[in-house]
Amino acid sequence: MSENYRQFSERIDDLKSAEQDWIQGVMGCEDDVAQTLKDSGIRIATIDVDCWPGFEYRLEDVDAYLWIYAEESGNVEHVAEFVRAFLARFRPRASWSLTWADYCSKPRPSEFSGGGLFVTAKRIRFFCATYAVQRAQNRFEKATHRRGNRSIA
Repeated sequence: MSENYRQFSERIDDLKSAEQDWIQGVMGCEDDVAQTLKDSGIRIATIDVDCWPGFEYRLEDVDAYLWIYAEESGNVEHVAEFVRAFLARFRPRASWSLTWADYCSKPRPSEFSGGGLFVTAKRIRFFCATYAVQRAQNRFEKATHRRGNRSIA
């Protein structure tokens, strides 16, 4: 049997004390998680509250940054919504991005991929390597079909 993983690592830099306090409140919540997240501006309809936060983090007070990562497997949807709420509250004109790697413990076909997300205070955009390759394949097949050529795949 093989295991699948999703890893990522990124930071939010130059944190002010109010931002650090907000992060500690959101990330450290244990009682009524759904209400705490909702009060923090996190859209709980888009995430699984029972698995909060779904990623690992370390808040560095001295260097004033938040390290967001997954050593084994993390939930990028949770990261995206957390960062969107953070930006909406503290940095409405900023953006943030993250890329991730999806891989398998055994070299199985179609088990490797990756992606990324781009976050602003109002919007989250996800990108997936597998879908990008599929779109390119579809465009190729349409173009070659019009010319009478065939793909080997």
